[in-house]
Amino acid sequence: AVVSTQSTGFMKQFRIDQLIFPEDIKKRGVEDIPGYHFRDDGMAWWKNLRQYCQEFLELHYTSDELVSGDTELLSFLDELRNKGFEKIPEKANFPEKLSTVTELVDFITM
Repeated sequence: AVVSTQSTGFMKQFRIDQLIFPEDIKKRGVEDIPGYHFRDDGMAWWKNLRQYCQEFLELHYTSDELVSGDTELLSFLDELRNKGFEKIPEKANFPEKLSTVTELVDFITM
């Protein structure tokens, strides 16, 4: 019961932007600590992952219009938001839509 209570408390406070590594580092206030290897290594991994996601996604999504007009992507987001995050307050600020290639890359890089 303790784990369930703790996880419930966490999920009530969870927001999707907590999964964006650079934003999490800023929020924690550790972006300027010298020699902070977790941040330094994590940022290197995140930048590489984001670059890979961007290069891959730009093979298909060559314009923002292709992202905003993708009905399958919209259905996927809708299902995640309304089924995966339905019990979390404000659905964890999960996006209802993605309108640009940059938004899609950021979302997938999480």
